[in-house]
Amino acid sequence: MATIAILGLTFDPKDASIGRAADRSFVVSSSSPAIIFHSSIKELKEVAINGSVLVTQQYFEKLEKTEYNAKQMANVRRYIRPGAEFMPLESYGAHVVLMNATPNPMKLHLELQLPQGSICIYNPIESGQDVQLAAHGTFQYEYHFYFPDEGDFPHYPAHISDYENIIAFANPSVLKVRKPEKGQAKDTADFTSWSHVIARGTQEEVLEKLKSDPLESIRVELLMPRLYRDKNFLKLVTDVLRGRHEYNDRIWSVSLMIKETEEKEVLNLVSEYLANKPIVQKLGYWFTSTLVTRKPRNRYETARGVFHYLEYFPLINARVHKANKNVTILNDRFKEQYIRFLTLLSQKPKHDVEDLLVLTVYLLAQDRILEAKEQFVKLSALVKEGHLDELNDSQEQRLEGEHTSFQAIQYDYLRAYLSLCVEVQVDNSNPNLVVDLDDIQAIANKYQNYPVQRWNKLFKDLKTYVDEILRTTSGRNKTSPAQSGANAEQGSDTAIATEKVPSESSTSGNSNKTASRKPVRATVDFKIGSDSEITIHHRGVEQIIVEYYAIDAETMFSASPLTFSDQGESEINVAANGAITAGAVEITNAKPAAFGGGSPVSDTTSYRLVKPNGVDKHTVEFSSDDAVLKVPILEKYLNTNVMISVLTSPPAATKTWKAFYSQTMSVLCQEGRGTIKVVTKPAANNDYESQPIRGGYVKVYAEMKSNRERVGQTLFWKDGYTDLVGRFNYAIVSTATGSPSKSLFNGSFSSSLMDVKRFVLFVDGGKEGCVVKTVPVPPV
Repeated sequence: MATIAILGLTFDPKDASIGRAADRSFVVSSSSPAIIFHSSIKELKEVAINGSVLVTQQYFEKLEKTEYNAKQMANVRRYIRPGAEFMPLESYGAHVVLMNATPNPMKLHLELQLPQGSICIYNPIESGQDVQLAAHGTFQYEYHFYFPDEGDFPHYPAHISDYENIIAFANPSVLKVRKPEKGQAKDTADFTSWSHVIARGTQEEVLEKLKSDPLESIRVELLMPRLYRDKNFLKLVTDVLRGRHEYNDRIWSVSLMIKETEEKEVLNLVSEYLANKPIVQKLGYWFTSTLVTRKPRNRYETARGVFHYLEYFPLINARVHKANKNVTILNDRFKEQYIRFLTLLSQKPKHDVEDLLVLTVYLLAQDRILEAKEQFVKLSALVKEGHLDELNDSQEQRLEGEHTSFQAIQYDYLRAYLSLCVEVQVDNSNPNLVVDLDDIQAIANKYQNYPVQRWNKLFKDLKTYVDEILRTTSGRNKTSPAQSGANAEQGSDTAIATEKVPSESSTSGNSNKTASRKPVRATVDFKIGSDSEITIHHRGVEQIIVEYYAIDAETMFSASPLTFSDQGESEINVAANGAITAGAVEITNAKPAAFGGGSPVSDTTSYRLVKPNGVDKHTVEFSSDDAVLKVPILEKYLNTNVMISVLTSPPAATKTWKAFYSQTMSVLCQEGRGTIKVVTKPAANNDYESQPIRGGYVKVYAEMKSNRERVGQTLFWKDGYTDLVGRFNYAIVSTATGSPSKSLFNGSFSSSLMDVKRFVLFVDGGKEGCVVKTVPVPPV
């Protein structure tokens, strides 16, 4: 650039001209300084071709470059057959491909020319090009032309040189340009191209071509005039495309120009055309008219924006109790589907059997059992009356072949399922269920050989479930009521021990003895034995007071689940002599909330500021050595969860605390299925086997694994109630769990079972007591 800058060159040469002299020599003249670049072609001797470079040159129709290949099931390049004739005033192109057959890069020169008698179109041809081919690389180039007249025109093929010798060239050819004539031989003209079939083919040829080639390879604008002229041909074309499940907006739009819109076939074409327009989506999920019909699963509509019935099974909600009165759906996908379904119901003039059936299922998915039963009663009334089509649209508003299909199997299964959804009180002494199990068994037997595997399994599981309920109810016997105790006063929260009560005379004597005693450090400690008896070890005291504080075990568990699980399972075992032994858990690091709060009480907080629910006082003889006093737990607290404290007076010793959990049930875990079964644990003197605890409340917390993103956390997983056979699935959830700040589904880590280390369960069996149990994660 620096050299050019000092040469005095101008941007536009003045009076520059290029021409030839009389002797055919090249003459270039310019009135201002200029740089002349000259390139010429010279004849070279032909050398042996070694095949290091391969070159091909093929011709194609510009407007029909591809065709459908049935074997490859894709569009491929379509070339004109060698020897086929060209037509004047048609656009053609030449496709030149170079390929380096060696493992070394090459620098080559490509020389191209237009066929004689042709004119270049679109872009000017680059006759000489410098090409760099990578090892085993390729290079492609296309140029386009047309022939204004008929004739035979030779074409100089593409030549490749290494700037010294010709190393490859394409096959030379003579292009024959002819106007097509009737009776012309097919070996000289390409009658298979779309341009020929659409422009000059018969209707039968066009339809046959449509049956084999996809619609995207058709030049639809060439077909449009024939469709406008002949409405019968339009019907035939659309029938073929419909059979291939293909749609073209321009072809279907021709139906709008047909005057005979009353014809049924024309109306269908117009309906199909309008159904594919964006404006139809603004009509909602349900709209009927003469031309536009928009309904769920309408075969004339595209999938976009149309309501589809979706099933969510199983959909297990994490929380069984709602935090507020407002209904909240935690599963986002089901929430969107439910809103779409309610929108559909609001747009329909009348609700049919199918609507009530789906509404009942969607209400069950939200655990809204009572509302689901109300809708099912309406559905059952329609089924019993036999008016299954009464609430549908009139026959005139429906398309032909469209009808309401009532499936009895869905109705029967829903009827059996809702029959088992009964309210069960866990403390109810009456074991009888208000359930027509015979009717449910009849339904299950009706479909026991149903051919669809999914439904067959559902009814087999239903029958197995009912059989298990019958087994548990048939073997249950009534138990004798518990005998009332004599230690606790009726109607009083305080019980005074009657043994060793000193008289007035002895009291005055003891006072003198007390003054002469040597000082002894007061100590007290106690344990809760297997026979529901408190063994108290004391020294240097005269009175022992046992205080009972009723506690909320669930609140304590929710405040610190791992504290309970680390203490071991507080389950009742049956001793050999038939006595029921209760485990006692000593709370060392955290104490329960005194007023039912959800967080653990700190070590500095105690029950001293809270009035005890019950007091049991005992007077003992002063002893400077360790003495033992055995006190039975007050009967009214035998089947409750209490915090027991022992204090002395006078003098006062250190106040000690222990928790007492009384229960008469067992929790059986099926790790493979992720379920537990809660059953009673009868005493040895009873004559009935273990029975399932129905309606027992279960709360599940998950201890998460530690990784780089988080330290081990304990999160709420789910809660719920045991079913009619005492079973509960503790692992599966379909919605978000935990609080918003600790939700497994809102955090940055996955909510799958792979992240869970173990589960901690709290099981409340009502009068049978409660159990805290650690269970493993089921295999994924």
